[in-house]
Amino acid sequence: MQIQQHHGLLENAAFTQPTSGETLRCQMLVVGASPSAYAAVLSALQNGAKVCWVQSSAIVAEPWVMQASLGADDHALLRRPGYWKGVSGEKFAISRRHRRLRDRDRQLIQTLSSGSDAPQKLAVVALATALNNELLPFINQGNLMLIARAVPVAVLTADSHRICRVVQVVFRYINSKVRFSVHGSLTLDATSTSTLSKQVQPPIQVTGMTELQPPQLGGLTSHDKPWSSQARGAQFSDSVGIAHLEPPELPPEQPSAQNQSRRGQLRVLAGLTSWQSRRLRPFTLPLAAIVAAAPEGLLLSAASVSSAEWSPLAQQQPFQWAWGEAAGTVAAIALKLGYTKPDQPLLTWLQPLNGIDLLQRQLLQDGVPLYWFDDVSHDDPDFVPIQYMALKGIVRTVRERDLHFRPETPVSRAVFATALVNLWEGDRRFPDSPSFQDVSRYHWAYASVETAVNNGWMSGITAQDFFPSRILTQQQSYEILQRIAPSAIGSLFPQPPTEELLRRRDLARMMYGLYLA
Repeated sequence: MQIQQHHGLLENAAFTQPTSGETLRCQMLVVGASPSAYAAVLSALQNGAKVCWVQSSAIVAEPWVMQASLGADDHALLRRPGYWKGVSGEKFAISRRHRRLRDRDRQLIQTLSSGSDAPQKLAVVALATALNNELLPFINQGNLMLIARAVPVAVLTADSHRICRVVQVVFRYINSKVRFSVHGSLTLDATSTSTLSKQVQPPIQVTGMTELQPPQLGGLTSHDKPWSSQARGAQFSDSVGIAHLEPPELPPEQPSAQNQSRRGQLRVLAGLTSWQSRRLRPFTLPLAAIVAAAPEGLLLSAASVSSAEWSPLAQQQPFQWAWGEAAGTVAAIALKLGYTKPDQPLLTWLQPLNGIDLLQRQLLQDGVPLYWFDDVSHDDPDFVPIQYMALKGIVRTVRERDLHFRPETPVSRAVFATALVNLWEGDRRFPDSPSFQDVSRYHWAYASVETAVNNGWMSGITAQDFFPSRILTQQQSYEILQRIAPSAIGSLFPQPPTEELLRRRDLARMMYGLYLA
């Protein structure tokens, strides 16, 4: 018999009820009812992990559901309408999975609100229904074990291979003294107050968390200078998601002492005491900030940045979702690669297995942006190669003052040479005397052109001129790549090349194919 839901409430049969002293085992344990918790559970399940989710209510993600809105704290980029370059904010500033949930929520609100005089209550029911609909298939398959009305009371650790690891978490039912335990190969602290992290002894260490402090993000701009020479904040090579945070709206300036005091209180609450007139540029989330260095086996949610001066801003729902979605995929990929109790920390263990590359490619295939581009949708057929080549620094933006990739812009010979050299792991040439009179030592692509020519990948149009600004056609790029990688040319050009101009999206797709080859 299939478990169902009624008006946003799951049937009692959907919940597991451990008995006193019982210990359950699972691949991934998620604790908490935040958006991070839900996003982590959903992404882990959809990537093949088996999950146990423990929360304090029988309503899935109750604190989030009661807000009855998925867009109440959206930032300006996420609110961007679809007529801007044909890409709405919900198609580049959040993941495909997150956007589809929002679409489903809006559809349910329209369906339920027809003729109703209680829109707020129906919004709550619609959101709860949308969240439950995603989980029900996994509950019925036995891949998701839900435990309700329980809170964590202790985190047990033990030394394994001289590494302190989380062994299990002890829970207590809210309305009784009955206790039970859950052991997971990986545990996510997705509580709103980092409860597990505070219960761990010795105290938790997160080596990558300092990178998420405003000074390290390097993305501070003044509000009185809206146009900046650099549009992006920190873009980490181990990115597992994108984020953008905006301070909450402050009351307008008024001469009254009461209002001045109110503004001061809001600034303190928002962590704006040292950067009151500033905002963060869009940045990415580093994997190192999600994985605890000690104890091992513990993943963290957005609430773990409690030491950061902007921690209240990290409670914004899009930020929490991005963090949780990344954590769930991290756990699923690690478990898929065989992570249980290796003799190395998770981050170190992933490196020789190319686990971070596999993780990033999986996130991109799931429609999770890892680099900031506002003109490439996660539904774009070239989304994965464009994002991945940007992460690797092989094909990136042409200007740093905006977030555009410009996928339809034609590719010049200098840009093509630069992409080839970026893909190459050898040293670049920078000779004292230039080989071509139209590419001087001061040309932006000088080293790339000299290196590409020296390696025999490209040649000048004449003996004296390279013509760096000349636009390439698909046929010309085919001839170049056929010399460089003849065995891969069939996958790079599934269709016969034409005389059409080569676009930046084509370049990213070709370089991605060469990278994988």
